[in-house]
Amino acid sequence: MRKYTAGTGCISVGSWPKLLSVRENKVVKVVVILLSLLIMAGLIIPIISFIWSIGV
Repeated sequence: MRKYTAGTGCISVGSWPKLLSVRENKVVKVVVILLSLLIMAGLIIPIISFIWSIGV
């Protein structure tokens, strides 16, 4: 049991960066880009509407 748990622990800890960098790198990049775009839109849209309301 010790070897099994140690092996699974090493696999779960050691293979996560590899899995993220190899398989899910594109997916993570797309998700990060989408989240950053959503955050930017959430920040910019109220500012634009505020400026628009002041201008009008």
